Amino acid sequence: MTSQQPSLISTQEIKSAMKWGGILGLSSYVFSIIINIIEGLIFKSGGTNVQTNPGLLIPICMGLFILVFATYIAGYLPASETGKYRPGVAGALISYILSFVLAKIYLPNLPGSPTVTQTNSNGAATVITGVVGFILVLLIITGVGWLGAFYGCKHLNTPKKKKNRES
Repeated sequence: MTSQQPSLISTQEIKSAMKWGGILGLSSYVFSIIINIIEGLIFKSGGTNVQTNPGLLIPICMGLFILVFATYIAGYLPASETGKYRPGVAGALISYILSFVLAKIYLPNLPGSPTVTQTNSNGAATVITGVVGFILVLLIITGVGWLGAFYGCKHLNTPKKKKNRES
């Protein structure tokens, strides 16, 4: 006789995390492209200096809101399907990593959009800063995904209130 060890994560959890992480990661990427195009159309003639044209900060704030919202929902939906935290956190990480990779592959920089100039020419410092920043962002994304997973599990385990139909 062989005894089977319980698996750490089931295929249903993996499928749920991959499905919702992929859908929301792709959606947040598409929204970032739409925001970038709208920014180029609206602020085309205003210049690229944020101090003289503070409206350029609006798309950045919208992008951050979309990122946090998509990450939260990517944590909430898998957890509400499976009743466990792990697929929610995994879905949030998949969502962020997918949108990050797609944005590195292609994100239009329209004429008139603000550009960032790098003043540090030290390659090692640039790599270290990028790695540390990416790790910090992943920790924040994990926290937001866990928060979504927490409320997803809470919603799943909350008994539904029945209306009293005898009035």
